[in-house]
Amino acid sequence: MRPRSLIDIQSRLTQVNSPGFERWAKGFNLKAIAKTVVWMKEHGISDVEKLAQECDVAFESYHGLSERTKANQARMKEISDLQRQISNYGRTKEIYV
Repeated sequence: MRPRSLIDIQSRLTQVNSPGFERWAKGFNLKAIAKTVVWMKEHGISDVEKLAQECDVAFESYHGLSERTKANQARMKEISDLQRQISNYGRTKEIYV
């Protein structure tokens, strides 16, 4: 499940002047809040402070994984370049000699 933010109904109503949109946005926000409450109960989170701590832990974990992924992608690019150079050397070695 991917996280979604709540829709700011008042600011969107100035852009989309529609009663149908207002009803849809209220329903969307209620469903998002309900999913959040269910998730908090499943994970034993009973107050906002604990939720903020869990968010901080998840944020740090995400950034740590992101940095590792970037480092791994850079290393994979280096290896790919080396493989290409080795292949070129293998093909042209006899010509050079």
